[in-house]
Amino acid sequence: VYLALDTDIHRPAVLKLIEHSHDDYTKLIIDAERRGAALQEQLHQLDRRILQVYEYGERDGCFYVAMEYCEGKTLAEILQAERRLEARRAARYAAEICSQLRTLHSFVSDMNGRRTAVVHGDIKPSNIQIGANDELRLLDFGIAKVITSTRNLTRHNLGSPTYCSPERISKSQVDPQSDLWALGVTVYEMVAGSPPYQAQDTRKLENLIQSCRPPRALPPQCPAPLKAIVAKALAGAIDRRYASAEAFQTDLQAFLDNRPTVAERERPAPWHTN
Repeated sequence: VYLALDTDIHRPAVLKLIEHSHDDYTKLIIDAERRGAALQEQLHQLDRRILQVYEYGERDGCFYVAMEYCEGKTLAEILQAERRLEARRAARYAAEICSQLRTLHSFVSDMNGRRTAVVHGDIKPSNIQIGANDELRLLDFGIAKVITSTRNLTRHNLGSPTYCSPERISKSQVDPQSDLWALGVTVYEMVAGSPPYQAQDTRKLENLIQSCRPPRALPPQCPAPLKAIVAKALAGAIDRRYASAEAFQTDLQAFLDNRPTVAERERPAPWHTN
């Protein structure tokens, strides 16, 4: 990914290049990037917070995407520099992510002759950019997944294991719930300074997440309402989590407004070691 100059109209642009190869993985990546660029192009028309795609296609043995450039730092870079964020700042960022996920999850259009909805599929700190005025942008729609409006799930093997839900690991299930789980992991990481689940290798990490074991306690300085929100977002049973990005955002806004949250009123489920 390069910061480039569009010499026709003298504007900066983000230029993503993927060199063609005959291996199946590269073909999968290019197919995902092409689909993601098409989706991002449509979504920008619906919500200007989503970066504009200028053009994409094939050239000089590469698949390329040229898109809008916005100055800022990723949340991963901010966490690396500051280690952890103050609770209310983390909640503000999370509420804005929920707002943008609501746009994605409610987006329905005709693609390939089918009515479809969208999930991002790779919510994590390195794909969240914070601008100079705390403007937040979701990055990298390369694995954004189209799901049919008549089904709740689809399959996709791409993604970052640290931010994958138990269902995604066990069933390759990618749906709006997988985006909400990844956001819950991201909120935990913003407040704690590290992800909720860590292990020596990918296999152990996946086993730990699938165990549905509650993560380590958040720091004592984290307010109890936000602790409850994170616990609900990362509940082992999917039916105990937030049902939608709107519900997640509503609870985050209640915390920011110093009002009681839904998460506080719910008793946490016991962890069954079997």
